[in-house]
Amino acid sequence: MKRLILLLICALYVTTAAQAQISFYGEWCRKGGGEKTIMIFDMKEKKAYVMNEARKTCMVMEEIDKLSTNKLVGYDWEVSHSTSREFLGMEEIDGKECAHYYVKSESIYKDGGKDGAGYHEWIYSPMKVSNYNGCIAHDNTVYVMDRTIVLRCVKMGPQPAHLFQVPEGYQMTVMPAGGLLEMMTGKSCEENTQKVDETRDAIQKSNEQIKEQLKEVNDKSKSDEERMKALLEMLGGQKKK
Repeated sequence: MKRLILLLICALYVTTAAQAQISFYGEWCRKGGGEKTIMIFDMKEKKAYVMNEARKTCMVMEEIDKLSTNKLVGYDWEVSHSTSREFLGMEEIDGKECAHYYVKSESIYKDGGKDGAGYHEWIYSPMKVSNYNGCIAHDNTVYVMDRTIVLRCVKMGPQPAHLFQVPEGYQMTVMPAGGLLEMMTGKSCEENTQKVDETRDAIQKSNEQIKEQLKEVNDKSKSDEERMKALLEMLGGQKKK
């Protein structure tokens, strides 16, 4: 899930920097076992389409100009996000001299926890303009092996209209306002947020209780009988009276 979110946000970032100054189309290619996923970003309509060709399904996301991790998941979990880039040198990708960067991101969550992720990208300067960051290869994907994907078959000029059309026969699912959680549970963002928070608080409280019980079990000032009783209580063998 984390990688899918990163992939969607990365693809959106690459295409929405500013007003159009370059127009082209091509194919993102990678080594694989025959599976195919198609992603369409229609910036005029502010919609994104994620299609699974084998299953003939399509997930539609609206208002992608407001897309964020919290909105995509449907839970206000991330409170801050930062990104840094490290230049690793110049490398050739498909005959093009590119700047190789390592991009690292860090998220801080509402419970104080942190999470980090990173990926490599290769920037081709002739395609780096205000509405495109020039990326022609990156490994920010949902795949574990053969992760690097490369932009190939690039054709400069306006994109044909059919590239923004979902083929007939696909089962369309529009992502609700409550994001992926609402799609899975059928409940609103508010309901899911309350449920997740309650579950998290219950787990935290349970962990604190276990810590206190472990102290009693390991308290050498108590008798063996008292320590055994504390152990049984911790394991649910009997209740405190």
